[in-house]
Formats: sequence, C-alpha cells, structure tokens
Amino acid sequence: MKHNHERVNKHCIFFFCVRLLCKVNTVAPGTTGSIKISNGNCQTVDTWGSNNCDFTYGSTLGISFNLSFSFSVDAMSTITISGKITAGPFLSKDISYKCAACGTPCNIDPPSPFSSFGISFPTPACPFTTWNDSFNFPVPSIPDIPFAPDIDFTGSVSLTDPEGNVQDEVGLTVSASA
Repeated sequence: MKHNHERVNKHCIFFFCVRLLCKVNTVAPGTTGSIKISNGNCQTVDTWGSNNCDFTYGSTLGISFNLSFSFSVDAMSTITISGKITAGPFLSKDISYKCAACGTPCNIDPPSPFSSFGISFPTPACPFTTWNDSFNFPVPSIPDIPFAPDIDFTGSVSLTDPEGNVQDEVGLTVSASA
C-alpha cells in the first residue's frame, strides 16, 4: 500500500492525522436524521451530517445523533461493524463485530496490533424509534510501535431490524497517517 498524504489536510501536523469519510449505502424508507461531529475539522456537510473529517491523534470528538427510524429498534436489533483493517503493505485483517443496538454500550475490541483503536459508544434504552444523543469519542494516541505505517479501515456499519434484516448501512473509510 502506497502512502497517501493527500488525505491529510492543514489541520494535521507532520501527517499525524486521522480522516473519516462516510457514504450512506442503504436507507430504509422513513429513516431520517443526521450525525454531526464537532472538533473534527469536517470539510463537508451533507444530508446525513458531517463528512470528510480530519482530526489528530489524542483529540476528542463530539458526536451528536438525531435519527428517526420507521421500525422499532429493540433488544433483537443489532449494529454490525465489518470490513478490513490494513497497516502498511504487510498486515491485513478482516473484522466483524456485532452488538445490541440498544440497552447496552457497544464495545469494539480489535485484535492486536490494532487494539489501541478499540471503541465504545453508548446506545439508547430499548425499544426506540428515535435516537437523539451526544457523547465524546476519544481518538487513540499514536500507537506505541517502533514504526508507524498508515492504518486504514474500509467497511460499513449497519443496523438490523428485530428480524435480522439490514435496514440502514453506512460505508466508512477511516485512514490514519503517521
């Protein structure tokens, strides 16, 4: 994999930066809302919220949700995060994590050597049809490794209804340059 420093903008110092790009892939009829990121130096805002955001390692992002769904999200609904993590030309790992869409925090613990990029986020109480919330999301510090390759995640986050059907899906590209 070739270094792509074009993805780093003026808000990043010495290429130590993370970029988040989102693309809404699937939307169930009746789903509306947006997700906004503060402190993320976002370059664009579209119908679904903040996009093309750059932020530095060790910073804290403010994330706010204002979402409405055409179905009731309950304890049988899930959030799935799946895709591929790569680090430089030699390391690539397919990942898939599933957690309850409500009632308990969603914890994502990637395998080593990506474990410092684990995330946890709150979910609303079950059941719900609207999700209006905000929380702070800490961006991990630069990994303590002897070399610092670019780390990329390409995949998606999806929400299933209680029957297990994907209702909404957002494609994600997260690129960490060092």
